[in-house]
Amino acid sequence: INDLVGGDICFAFGWSGDVVIAKHRAIEAKKPYKIEYYIPKGGAPVWFDVMAIPKDAKNKDAALQWINYIEDPKVHAAITNAVYYPSANTEARKYVRPDVANDPAVYPPADVVKTLFLLKPLPPEIQRLQTRLWTELKSGR
Repeated sequence: INDLVGGDICFAFGWSGDVVIAKHRAIEAKKPYKIEYYIPKGGAPVWFDVMAIPKDAKNKDAALQWINYIEDPKVHAAITNAVYYPSANTEARKYVRPDVANDPAVYPPADVVKTLFLLKPLPPEIQRLQTRLWTELKSGR
């Protein structure tokens, strides 16, 4: 985010919310350039966060209360307004600021959403290879 805002880089692959945060920071700092977020015409991976309660959780009631709180439309909208990631909570959208709700980087139009796809899990042998290579890279071997 800071490198985009500071002009240290001019192109980046990034999460939509991070790029939109950078865009707003650049506007606030009156930078002479515009930061934009694009989804390739051929589509891109889509992701989502999930809240789940482990079956052995010690305080399931508190976890349920937390999830219910976060899923309140006004709370979810406040999160979207702060981090520029869309909410799957359709009721929250009416509380999202218009500039955020109408930003196609936050809420892409339907024709763009149709091009998005979920990544499939890699086979176990590839996951093991990734883990081994990442460990080697981190350890400097």
